[in-house]
Amino acid sequence: MSDLPHRSLRNLSKKYGPIMHLRLGNISTIVVSSSEMAKEIMKTQDLHFVDRPQILSASIIFYDCTDIGFSSYGDYWRNMRKAHSKVNEILDKIINDHRDNLAKGKKYNGESENEDFVDALLMESEEFGQIKTLKQSYLNIKAHPPAPLLLPRECREETKINRYTIPVKTQVMVNAWSIGRDPKYWHNSKSFIPERFENSSINFRGNHFEFIPFGAGRRMCPDVLVCVHLFYCYIKFCLLLFSFCPQTHYLLFRVTS
Repeated sequence: MSDLPHRSLRNLSKKYGPIMHLRLGNISTIVVSSSEMAKEIMKTQDLHFVDRPQILSASIIFYDCTDIGFSSYGDYWRNMRKAHSKVNEILDKIINDHRDNLAKGKKYNGESENEDFVDALLMESEEFGQIKTLKQSYLNIKAHPPAPLLLPRECREETKINRYTIPVKTQVMVNAWSIGRDPKYWHNSKSFIPERFENSSINFRGNHFEFIPFGAGRRMCPDVLVCVHLFYCYIKFCLLLFSFCPQTHYLLFRVTS
């Protein structure tokens, strides 16, 4: 295993198939590297693989795994999901109120020279949301996720996949990076081709398993919408701070305060 495990696992999957069993130290691990197997894990048998393994680093960072991402499946996690949904409803109402006031040219405090953060973010999001190329670039970048291995899952009940028995407590890792570069679904997958998403029905909401940067099923990333809106801002900052040129030239950039 190299310092780029997603690449090593992709190479192993070419030899041993889209579902492999590895022993990572003393942890029995299943590695999934195809959209078909990912669908089996995250949709068809989602309830069997809805748990999270108790990882030491996650316990330290996420308050003994009590957050919504790493907590074990059960009543506590379901209550967290309900609370998360209610918070989303509140935030949606706040954002919609701001949108209505922006459309009418109004502000809550009656001032026009100072924009608050939500107003500014909404205006930027709407401005860049109208740029087709930016949307294509965003989708193309998400096809190659910055977190190439999705958060691990854990088998809750013994089950079978492709005639293989998966015991309880087996850790399951989905190699989203490998799936996003599968030539079966992506033509010339190593190239930056935003146009590939033109007139395409593929989305990142967990319905198309060849494109799962946020995962899918019950344990899909709960902050998908936040990531979507913030990503436009990140691209905007890159466009503001850097000057891009063809690959045959040097990359010129400037940093402003």
